[in-house]
Amino acid sequence: MSLHNNELRGIPLTPREREVMAWMVRGKANKVIAGALGISIRTVEVHRARLMAKMGVRNAVELVVAMHARASAAPGRPPPWATLAEPRDPDPFDNPPSE
Repeated sequence: MSLHNNELRGIPLTPREREVMAWMVRGKANKVIAGALGISIRTVEVHRARLMAKMGVRNAVELVVAMHARASAAPGRPPPWATLAEPRDPDPFDNPPSE
């Protein structure tokens, strides 16, 4: 399954919706998704709501179940969320406080 092919219902998703969906399928919280994508938590919430409406699901669990079912129906192809880099915790030594 490819996240670039109008997933569950033949409805095109925006690139950002595909990104948010991939993070959701991996079980990431809105705060983590926002940090990983460099957007606000509210923006993640908007993308999630639009994505779920387009996909015809009522909640994130239904979306995840549907996406896992689609991924297991396409053997030999990695699930779309497998290629995302894990967000890392900020390193306090990356930006030491200025004196």
